[in-house]
Amino acid sequence: MLNKLKVVAAAAAVSGLLALGGASSAQAFNVGTHATPVGSGSMGLTANASASRLVVNGTLPLNCTTTAGVGTINTGAYPNTYPTTIGTLQPQFSNCTGPSGFAFTVSCVNTSQLQVTATPPAHPATGATVAGRITGISCLITFELGCTATATGTVPVSYVNPNGSTTGGVLTVLLAGQALTVSGSTCPAAVLPNGSAQFGAPGSGSGTALGNLSYAVAGAVSGHPYISD
Repeated sequence: MLNKLKVVAAAAAVSGLLALGGASSAQAFNVGTHATPVGSGSMGLTANASASRLVVNGTLPLNCTTTAGVGTINTGAYPNTYPTTIGTLQPQFSNCTGPSGFAFTVSCVNTSQLQVTATPPAHPATGATVAGRITGISCLITFELGCTATATGTVPVSYVNPNGSTTGGVLTVLLAGQALTVSGSTCPAAVLPNGSAQFGAPGSGSGTALGNLSYAVAGAVSGHPYISD
């Protein structure tokens, strides 16, 4: 009888481990539209912000009056492994000026990845904040002087799900935890040196003050990306 009890207990323990293993590999979150969180496929992402600023070495500001981003979100169910890539995002900038009023253009690759870095809030997650990051950023900066440099790296972001049927999603680039670098500069150091950089919303005036930069996700609210567990 004792041996039978031991066998039953061992079987129960194995079943428990299998159950835990199944739970750990189960889909942990879903990406879709506001109306339908689940469903495999893809959807376009267009995000718009106002002015932005890149500060190099803490002293040199590069300002753009128009900031946006386009990309694709892959919908469906995702495993609970973080970070998890859910799409790509291409930053876009226009009307940009640097030191002494020198104009420049910015051209970014369209393969930077948008990732979720932690378990999203429980469903229903209307208005809830999801932690993430954008990796693989690579942007060529070209001044009217003819010189160039490349800005590369990763920035942490948060995403707020659409709130109800009237407010769309909000993607915010966070200052804390950025890892951006300007390299390969052929410009004079007074125009664009190599070094570490930070990106965000410009503070007052033409100085180096920065804040978090929020993008409003464009399009019909029902079609905005919606992320929940």
